[in-house]
Amino acid sequence: TARMLWTATYESSKESNIRQNAIEHLRAIRVDEDVTRLQEAVNRFEQLNGRLPATIWELAAAEHLRGIPVDPDGNPYVLSLDGQVQIAKPEDFPFVTKGLPPDYKPSGLPKFHGNS
Repeated sequence: TARMLWTATYESSKESNIRQNAIEHLRAIRVDEDVTRLQEAVNRFEQLNGRLPATIWELAAAEHLRGIPVDPDGNPYVLSLDGQVQIAKPEDFPFVTKGLPPDYKPSGLPKFHGNS
């Protein structure tokens, strides 16, 4: 799997830029998995209630989560009005494939976590 490959890359490399790249990909994998799970929860909620959850808090309560779901940086995931789970700061996750706002356009080169 991608997680295994990036973990192996991180563990086997001594070059900091390669290790940082692996970390960014691992962070993106976690976000993509989180968004997938949360989107499935939104779909369940809608099937059971005949409507979308009004907030991420309502979704968390319905799913009996221990709190508001957050990304690897601790930012809560966002629930759009049309029921799409999104990340709050997409610029902090250059390799994610899920949870991007529909109008999001990355600016320039990827910004790695911890870099300005």
